[in-house]
Amino acid sequence: MDAPQPSPLATAIAWVSRITTIAIAMVVPAIVGQWIDARSGTTWCGPLGLVIGFTGGLALLVNLARTRGPGTRPHDRDARANRWANR
Repeated sequence: MDAPQPSPLATAIAWVSRITTIAIAMVVPAIVGQWIDARSGTTWCGPLGLVIGFTGGLALLVNLARTRGPGTRPHDRDARANRWANR
């Protein structure tokens, strides 16, 4: 028996949540790095924050691509992989 499909509004909210999470993960480290630079007089924390933010955001984006979007639960993906491996 198939699980009921989520409403279009629920799907849209899930996408907005994921996209916002990725954007925050990319921007916040750079802002914190700039703040540390301003407080301590250094110049390397801002660029380091940019690199960390880009790397973290990219990792989240790859994870999103692997799950194939909202509504796909990770354990469903694992069950499909196990089903194909056992053939």
